[in-house]
Amino acid sequence: NNIDIPIVLHLDHAKNIETIKKAIDYGFTSVMYDGSKLSLKENIINTKKVIEIAHKKNISVEGELGYLNNEDGTGKIILKYTNEIEAKKYVEDTKVDALAIAIGNAHGIYMTKPSLNFKQLEILNKIVTCPLVLHGSSGIQKNDLQKAIDLGIRKFNINTEVSNTGVKTIREYLLKYPENKKLNLRLETVLEEARKQMTEKIINYINIFNKK
Repeated sequence: NNIDIPIVLHLDHAKNIETIKKAIDYGFTSVMYDGSKLSLKENIINTKKVIEIAHKKNISVEGELGYLNNEDGTGKIILKYTNEIEAKKYVEDTKVDALAIAIGNAHGIYMTKPSLNFKQLEILNKIVTCPLVLHGSSGIQKNDLQKAIDLGIRKFNINTEVSNTGVKTIREYLLKYPENKKLNLRLETVLEEARKQMTEKIINYINIFNKK
């Protein structure tokens, strides 16, 4: 709350309303309620409850429609796109601040080249009034990300690629400095190197998203 730059502290993929309440009490300035595995009716009811709590404290709420696999990248990927009629009803009924959609994106590492349904994105952007969010953006080609911006995406989730960059850096660092060469290797030293590479990855994405 004491930072002057325009960022939010965001709680992602919360499925429990009590967890969201705690996050708000602890100072989160943005929350996501993920009711994507529920029926549309249940998702709307629960999202409205979250919005009632969050908007009283001027905290934005992101919702989700359309099935994605598990947030950690596990689970079967099913190409089930967000339906535009359901999306319109969900946004109008809940007054949600942003909507995460499914257009061929998936959490985790893509085993094959991702294929986004830009036609469906274009339809959703015309019919939905709030900003659209693309989860599972790690591994999507630069040109496709920028095309998604042109067609209405206003927030991207790229945790997998940033996380994998950190893990890769740590693995390489430990191979470079095995125990018999560096007995007193400090954890903070390894993490500092990982953070450096993760920062570079984030800067690279910022440059992609800041396309003119």
